Amino acid sequence: MKNLFYGEDHISLHLAVLDIIDSIEPKELTEVNVTKLDILKISYDDFVLSCSAIPFMVNKRIVIVKNLISYLDKVRINNRVNTKNKAATSWDNLPEYLKSLPETTELINIEESIKFNKNKFFEKLLNEFQVKNFRAPSIRELPDWIIKRADFKGIDIDFKVAKAIADSVGVNLRIIDTELDKLSLYSSNISERDVEEIVSNAKDANIFHAIDALLDNKEGIALRHIKDLLVNGRRASYIITMIARQLRLIIFAKHYYNIGYNESKIGSLLSLTSYPLKKLLEQNSKIDKHRLIKIHSKLVDLDYLLKTSNIDEEFALEIFISGLRV
Repeated sequence: MKNLFYGEDHISLHLAVLDIIDSIEPKELTEVNVTKLDILKISYDDFVLSCSAIPFMVNKRIVIVKNLISYLDKVRINNRVNTKNKAATSWDNLPEYLKSLPETTELINIEESIKFNKNKFFEKLLNEFQVKNFRAPSIRELPDWIIKRADFKGIDIDFKVAKAIADSVGVNLRIIDTELDKLSLYSSNISERDVEEIVSNAKDANIFHAIDALLDNKEGIALRHIKDLLVNGRRASYIITMIARQLRLIIFAKHYYNIGYNESKIGSLLSLTSYPLKKLLEQNSKIDKHRLIKIHSKLVDLDYLLKTSNIDEEFALEIFISGLRV
């Protein structure tokens, strides 16, 4: 069996992989019969050797690899430039090898992002896989997805509660999963009021993740969090305001810290306590002055652009994030 899994519903995808792993018998020998390969660190021969190995006292072996197709796409593009790269060329044999993959080996390829290129090599390769798209549910489908996920966790909720969670979080499945765990600890009989008290601010969690990513020079991750916020109904102007507010707080915190104020004094001056203060000081410690000035300067440029042109806010926000990579 050769599986190709991809899609935005990472939770359902992960559960599907666990189901396959759970099919190994006897269970106590599962660990020694599951191999996880790092595609960036192995050769074609290493891949074949792992997939061709005989199971150890069980019914089958499982080989898990991530981004095999995406990797081969890059390899073949590079190989057009460097035609003498024999290691890269050897992967051309993969479609034929997969035809003879041992029946005792189950191959799982997980793609984080995949392009279905229309060429003979990829057509041959994809024909060898059973392809499954773990598509994220739509807004309309989301309450049913939440009910099923809650049921899997042994949490009893009705449609109204699931709808309230969906309205609070949007289509962010990882946050929903976390919020279900929090709700189950909070109450054994979850109500809409519980959702309002516990989950109401979950949608905004991504703004802090986005700011963390900006401070860590991870613009791609920041952009992904920001796109989640936009999909979930937050306006670009709100996101820009929140980024500006947090940067302003970091600038003040850095100044106060440099002149010798302690955490308590800084918190008092900025009207922050507990977690918000702890988070601010953590962000202050991870960003140097030059990076902070660069982000702030780009934010000033963004503000000027929005005030002096008719540019779309969301597009301008993407320009701001992309500009930090330069």
